[in-house]
This record gives sequence, C-alpha cells and structure tokens, in this order.
Amino acid sequence: MSQDRQHRTKPTALLAVLTLAAIHLVFWGLPEIFEAWNARTQDRLFVLRANTETRRPPYDSTVVHIDLNDRSLAALQKQTATY
Repeated sequence: MSQDRQHRTKPTALLAVLTLAAIHLVFWGLPEIFEAWNARTQDRLFVLRANTETRRPPYDSTVVHIDLNDRSLAALQKQTATY
C-alpha cells in the first residue's frame, strides 16, 4: 500500500465512525422525528413484498382475523356468565 493511500485511510475510517455515531445519537435522541418516516417505509416494503411473486409469503389458513368491539365483548361476557 502506498504511503499516501495509507495516510488517507485513518482519517476516512475515523470520519465514517464519527458519522455513524452522530446518526445513531440523532435517531436515539429524537425518535419522534423518524417514527412517521419509519412507519411509511415499513408500509412500502410490505406492499412491495406483497406485489412481488417470489417474495410473497405463503398463505396460512391458520391465521384468523378476530374483530373485537364493545358489542362483541359484551356478548362474550354474557356467554361466560351463564356457564
């Protein structure tokens, strides 16, 4: 390795480490700024995965959607009270 290239490697590595540390501190110190951005990014990635045939997860019939609201909870409480 040439002397000039070796001279530039240490400051570049130090700059990279300091930059990553600064970014980490910003994300840690101000999370509310990035929450909406993170949520939108995750939504887009799920849409991209669903629209890509090779990345789409297999259908699982054991997963069931259960809709709970006040009326259904009251009905469940009535049923359990009678047992």
